[in-house]
Amino acid sequence: MLFVSRRFLPLFIVQALGAFNDNAYKAAALVIFTYHWPASYPLTSQEMVALAAAIFIAPFFLFSAFAGRLADAYSKTRLIHLFKCTECLLMLAASVAFLNQHSVLLLLLLFGMGTQSAFFGPIKYSIVPELIERKQLLTANGWIEAGTFLAILTGTIGGTSLMGVDNAAWLISGLLCALAAIGLVAAFCLPATHVATRNQRESFLSAWHVLTATWLVVRAIYAQRKVYMAIIGISWFWVLGSLFVTQLPLFTQSYLQGSPHMVSVLLGCFSLGIIIGSLAITQLKRHIHWLLPCTMLAISVCVIGLSLLSFPHAPYPLTALFQHPETQLLLLCLLGVAVAGGMFVVPLYTQLQLASSNENRAQNIAGNNIFNAAAVTLTSVLAAALFSHGLSVTGVWTCFALGNLPIAYLMWKFRNKWGE
Repeated sequence: MLFVSRRFLPLFIVQALGAFNDNAYKAAALVIFTYHWPASYPLTSQEMVALAAAIFIAPFFLFSAFAGRLADAYSKTRLIHLFKCTECLLMLAASVAFLNQHSVLLLLLLFGMGTQSAFFGPIKYSIVPELIERKQLLTANGWIEAGTFLAILTGTIGGTSLMGVDNAAWLISGLLCALAAIGLVAAFCLPATHVATRNQRESFLSAWHVLTATWLVVRAIYAQRKVYMAIIGISWFWVLGSLFVTQLPLFTQSYLQGSPHMVSVLLGCFSLGIIIGSLAITQLKRHIHWLLPCTMLAISVCVIGLSLLSFPHAPYPLTALFQHPETQLLLLCLLGVAVAGGMFVVPLYTQLQLASSNENRAQNIAGNNIFNAAAVTLTSVLAAALFSHGLSVTGVWTCFALGNLPIAYLMWKFRNKWGE
């Protein structure tokens, strides 16, 4: 069985625990920035939360291309060992910051965590084809995507919840260090991967500058049509995902008059949907050609359903969320968006791997991360502009749902290229 094999299970553990630590650390740090930020500092807590989000995502712009070229130039297994050791050191430093509530150090470490993630990202997906047979790639990517979103959900909830209990600093510090250590042990259980050629190492050393590396990676992607089309689809998935996750609290407050606990339930529902979709698509391999455009249309239909059902309600207690027919339909629509999204993105990651050669696979995945980060950033700006013109949450969601139509058309044209 693939999941428990030595070729896959250590990688799954490494990436899942890494994603958990990233999100648990970020959530716990945001609690400190929100409730314990020193009043004497020049920035307010609200400004610090916004700055923290920018600091975490900045390394994906700065270092992704360099990280991709590095991963193609050296053994990916050895690089995983290096970056998991780095994570352990970062978590030890984070423990010091949490125990002393040192906000500035937490902010610096947030940049360090983002940098470590930016370097690990290209390795995570580019090593899969070196460990897994071609016919099992879709299944492997489905498990990785499901594990990632489960880790994001549990990490975010866990990091926030732990900061509200006694001895929070000791608990979060111990958890982060323990999981980093387990991830390091799992990393050393990974099979060895092939060592890059001398030409690949020389190519990496010839373009080590961040801007030069970024330009070379992006230019190369534009010259690979199948890779470029897959990246467009993946970036659109992250556009929709970020839009829903960031606006769910406002949606809950505006339409359901719900509490923060209800926000957690809706976020859990959304993450669960992506997990279900990521695993379901692995059982529908023969139908991927037409499922890709259909998932985009399904998202549009579900978003329209959310808009029709989203009128201001009387305040709902959390238990009533599952008892009223209109809120049950609303939950089904939200779940439908997420399931369709999971079914959409996993085949595209697989196509990105298959369409890339061994010599530049990590660079293409790094380029994908750059496109994703840029798309999410532009989405935030565009959503803010739409809100400033008086649109509601569901109005903004509907505007972006209309963007699914050209993406669905692109995926329909893309259908015959699947698996090549």
